Amino acid sequence: MRAEPSGVYRSELDEARFAIRVARVGWMTPELLPVALAYCRENRVSLLMSKCMGTERRTVHAMEQAGFLLMEAMLCLAGDLTRRLPEKPAGVVVRPFEKSDEKEVLRLAEACFAGYESHYHADDRLDRAKSDEIQVDWARRACASREVADQVLVAESEGSLAGYFILKSNTNEEADVAVAAVIPDHRGTGVYEALVVHSMHWAAARGATRITGLVQATNVAVQRTPMKLGWVPRYLYYTLHKWFD
Repeated sequence: MRAEPSGVYRSELDEARFAIRVARVGWMTPELLPVALAYCRENRVSLLMSKCMGTERRTVHAMEQAGFLLMEAMLCLAGDLTRRLPEKPAGVVVRPFEKSDEKEVLRLAEACFAGYESHYHADDRLDRAKSDEIQVDWARRACASREVADQVLVAESEGSLAGYFILKSNTNEEADVAVAAVIPDHRGTGVYEALVVHSMHWAAARGATRITGLVQATNVAVQRTPMKLGWVPRYLYYTLHKWFD
């Protein structure tokens, strides 16, 4: 599981992007809910974003009663790296990102995630154009800083980049596909599968025994490839928003 700050905290990136006061809770609990609400009111927060495990129905109901709205359901898939890894597919070149790739990676991020129905886009009160910028900014920071990404893998097809994966180690035992992107006109051509397989080999080479990735629960098409390669559902969580005005 990706590391999250404990408790409720201000989100500097979201505040800079949307020009409002934004707070976050990594994982909401019934005990934390009144604390988070009081913090937001005391600090004049406009928007609180929080995740909640899909099994925590009591927490979800309490959040709904407090005025939260469901924005997104995400499924975590996990691959077991202690088993024999799938062979790297032929026909698609996957390699580590190079500095000269940055402009092309940013172009891919813009093309792949324009209008992507994240929890930001699902909130009608947030500017959609600014929501589109989130993945482009994430790709930019991943290309520039090892604090954001341990590796960026890019896939080449027909002489140009067709996709990229942003990879991060959660722990010594677990690696994570933080972002997976394949340009629309190369979907269904084997690029995504090649990136999944290469990410498994990358993680295993670092000593990880498990690799994880998030996908929207409704996006069955994207779930099929990692599941075909042996990945299995690990948990489901919701993202909910509450506005305070």
